[in-house]
Amino acid sequence: MPFVLADDGIIYEKSNSITFKGVEYPGIKISYKSNIGTSPDDNYIVYFNPKTYQMKWLAYTVTFTSKKPNDRYNIIRYNSWENVNGLILPKEITWYKKDDNGNPIEPARAPTKFTLPLVSEAKLADSFFQKPVK
Repeated sequence: MPFVLADDGIIYEKSNSITFKGVEYPGIKISYKSNIGTSPDDNYIVYFNPKTYQMKWLAYTVTFTSKKPNDRYNIIRYNSWENVNGLILPKEITWYKKDDNGNPIEPARAPTKFTLPLVSEAKLADSFFQKPVK
């Protein structure tokens, strides 16, 4: 997954699979105990290739604005990956529309492409992590 899920209070559990073009992708649901992070009611489901175990899909809910839990998942396909200085990063992702069973059916919009990824071992200044002033 292209971001770190290392907070205390993360809950991992098996999820229902999704099917796309005849391939079934098993899922792992990631949720949080209450009062963990700024959006503890967010949920993620990572769907992976059953042969390679590489992530292919990500379903997620968003509660940051509403602060209320919901069961409406958005779903993203990770179309391709690349090795950047030893890190495997997505080259392209696409949001998909879903059928009534939650299976992806067709792209919702054009793919988002990531170009010229930069990875550095240089230490960032503490100010880099400060919340911006509006």
